[in-house]
Amino acid sequence: DGIGNTLVSRMRDGTAVELDEQKILPLMQRKIDELESAHVQAVLIMCTGEFPEVFHARVPLIYPSKLICNIVESLKGVSCIGIITPEKSQFQDIERKWGRIVPKVVPVQWNPYLESRPRQAAEALRDAGVDLAVMDCFGYSQEMRCYAAEIIGKPVILSRRIAIQVVKELV
Repeated sequence: DGIGNTLVSRMRDGTAVELDEQKILPLMQRKIDELESAHVQAVLIMCTGEFPEVFHARVPLIYPSKLICNIVESLKGVSCIGIITPEKSQFQDIERKWGRIVPKVVPVQWNPYLESRPRQAAEALRDAGVDLAVMDCFGYSQEMRCYAAEIIGKPVILSRRIAIQVVKELV
């Protein structure tokens, strides 16, 4: 459809912003080129959005969304997944992304840049009876993951933690 995913990020001053994926792709490629010129061993896209296969890199280019989706897909017994995402405007993208992997997707809003402990989002996933939850944004912290897991009572995957583990294996 030519319309990119809605991505959420934080500015240096802490302000949360929504970005149009299509507008930032060329900027991302320039940054990949700069990093390669600096002789990095790998490049991590620090976002769990789904990106088209348009980037060129001579070093491993790590897409966290693919990592997390493949991990969840490899798990047996997951028929209902809770997806924690920053903005309601991302729900359609989330349902499309995760609906290919798990029969029932329950998205909830929890903006990690504005709220540190939103009980309502975690309780909604607990009440929906999810088998597993994924914090589908790099903005969530380990403390937030522990808080959500305590309320939901099920495993919670922190996307950035998984991605960082892969980077550690590569460099």
